[in-house]
Amino acid sequence: MSDQSDDDEDSEGQESVDSPFDGVETPVGGTDTVSEADQTAAQMSQAAGEQIDWNTLVENLEDVTNLIREYFEQSRENKRVENERKRSYFKHQQRIVIIAAVTFLLVISISAWMTFSNALSGDAFTFVLGTLFGAILTFLQNMIGQSNEENQS
Repeated sequence: MSDQSDDDEDSEGQESVDSPFDGVETPVGGTDTVSEADQTAAQMSQAAGEQIDWNTLVENLEDVTNLIREYFEQSRENKRVENERKRSYFKHQQRIVIIAAVTFLLVISISAWMTFSNALSGDAFTFVLGTLFGAILTFLQNMIGQSNEENQS
């Protein structure tokens, strides 16, 4: 029976507890309504604050426009410089490849002529071809590796 009396006491204690927060604050004084004058003043001060921000923006609109214009001009200039750098790098790489190809063809043609004239044995000609072919492959591998590293950074 004492359990039942404890339950009665608990239920009485719970009735005096306030309900959970419903999203509306009540002033400390206990009144649930805020005066209309206070609400109107708060709205007017908020509107005045927004108006001041817009006025400041309108007053400095030319400065903001100049900043945006300067940003886009700098971006365009940076892209132009970067494209020019890439173009000159490509031209440099192209010159290197052409020089390597001409050198390869020159050495092969001289070796072939010497082999045809019996001044160079066939084994030596094969050795020259293999050596040049390996050098060219290593050269191209290094070039491709360097260009990939530059593109990633």
